[in-house]
Amino acid sequence: MSKKQNPALESLFPRASAFYAYANCAVSFRLAQAAGPEPDSVDSAFGTATHALLARKKKDEVTPEQKQMALELEAQYQKSFASWLESALAPPGPLYSERRLYLKENHFTLVSGQPDRFRRAGAHAYLADFKTSWHPVDSSPATNAQLRVYAALIWDFYHQRLDDLEAVILKPGPRLPPTIFTRSDLTLVRQWTIDIATSQLAPPPGTQPRKGPWCRYCPGKILCPLWQAELKNLASFTLDQLDALSDQALANLGPRLELASKIITRLQERLYDAVAKRPASFPGWSIVPGTTRRKITSASQAYKILVSSLALVSHQDFISATRVSISALRAFIPDSLLNQSLSGDGTLSLSQNPPHLAYDPSLQTCPQPPSLLSELSQT
Repeated sequence: MSKKQNPALESLFPRASAFYAYANCAVSFRLAQAAGPEPDSVDSAFGTATHALLARKKKDEVTPEQKQMALELEAQYQKSFASWLESALAPPGPLYSERRLYLKENHFTLVSGQPDRFRRAGAHAYLADFKTSWHPVDSSPATNAQLRVYAALIWDFYHQRLDDLEAVILKPGPRLPPTIFTRSDLTLVRQWTIDIATSQLAPPPGTQPRKGPWCRYCPGKILCPLWQAELKNLASFTLDQLDALSDQALANLGPRLELASKIITRLQERLYDAVAKRPASFPGWSIVPGTTRRKITSASQAYKILVSSLALVSHQDFISATRVSISALRAFIPDSLLNQSLSGDGTLSLSQNPPHLAYDPSLQTCPQPPSLLSELSQT
């Protein structure tokens, strides 16, 4: 039986999933510890639910989109693993899915990580990492920092008795080939992991933060002085000046708007918690109770009472006032049959969500974006 995980204990160690930031910013771990965990975004919640399905964990409320993504990634995994197993020439050992691993040096835990899936066949090992985004940051298996740490963790898990480890990133859309860590590679990535983790746990005096694509997933950006300075610069400009931004300035600024939005959201949440706990420290601020809303939890029971028993409303009027959830119906009726049954007379109509912006960092032509202040000055 696996031990119950302690999130508070695990947060004390650098995490494999954050090594892209750790490798590029020496104070990322310290800032993240001070800031605390980030609130879930729509994308992160989608990824968490999909990973739970792939790990065979119970998930009460799963959307059809999450199920479809999990099925597609599972199919990719089965095909990729079967191809690897043919070359391994040995029977596969147990499959480990999201098993918590630790890397220790001199009896001191330095790193913690949960590879999505890994397995051994003889002296060979296979590692699969699932991504739910079409364009994840650091998406090449050959250079992915998270995969390097996973390789080091698995290397230690198997007592350094592997000849090689094949690592693959499975994601929607085009994928890059897997990368292979040889025995010498595994020794090197283990030392690299130790060096990065050690520098994060005890950064040299005077170490300064660095901005870049790695900031996107760093919870510490809310406290980062570089991002705080940029937010202040942004706030100092008038709406007229923002409207007059050049296309080049807007293109350079665009990828970082999401980060700025996350920082503002996180600051608002911290302000709410602080006002609730220490109102005397925030004169003029208060917590206003939310409005009360009513919700009918059982349409059938409401029908019995309002229509059948009390006759307060007619059958037709009650049906007209009732909304039918397509997602709920899909749990009982296949999509194809649902469409075939209701589309003919116009009962089922189709609508499309508004278009939204998408960004592919691989197409970014500005190698080193200037600061927000200089970008906003290009008017």
